[in-house]
Amino acid sequence: MPSFSNSWFSIAALRPWRRKLMPLKEFPIAYCEVGVFQGQSSDFMLNNILTHEFSHAWLIDPWLPTR
Repeated sequence: MPSFSNSWFSIAALRPWRRKLMPLKEFPIAYCEVGVFQGQSSDFMLNNILTHEFSHAWLIDPWLPTR
């Protein structure tokens, strides 16, 4: 499991995701996430939901440096 410097995607935040999304793991899913930040939700999706052999993920982070 990767180490993240920010824990916004906590166990409490995972409960509704897990309940709603777990039934989908049996199906091929095309998943796109815009605004990946450190990848915590991406990590969850890739390891728990997008487990079908034909699932795909596109992870886009249009982060631009700020002053």
